[in-house]
Amino acid sequence: MKQTYIDELNGIQDFLQQEFKKDPSVYVERLRLLNTFLARTGVLLAVAKYELASEIGKIYETEAEKIKSFTPTQTKEYIKGRTATASFYVDWCDRMNSNCVHQAENLRTLLSYEKAQMQFV
Repeated sequence: MKQTYIDELNGIQDFLQQEFKKDPSVYVERLRLLNTFLARTGVLLAVAKYELASEIGKIYETEAEKIKSFTPTQTKEYIKGRTATASFYVDWCDRMNSNCVHQAENLRTLLSYEKAQMQFV
């Protein structure tokens, strides 16, 4: 994966791990940013999956003779070992995308709570 993508993923990861103060305006701004990050992590996930598939294809092209001598289980483990880094980026993008969804759901819940509290005042 390109370094620019990795840097972007690190930035999104940092944002997702930040604590934030109890303030409805902060919730709204964070929710706005999460929606942007949700879209971006979806694109990065697609890129990571494409790169993983390309890497697997190249292994089969360049090492076909070697792979032919493997059992199906050995082939699977060999490919898994050779593509560990690419698989890591797929998993990372997928988890960040899911985390954006969950944080957005939590923020909507917090906003609803704040709205309900205002009705009692």
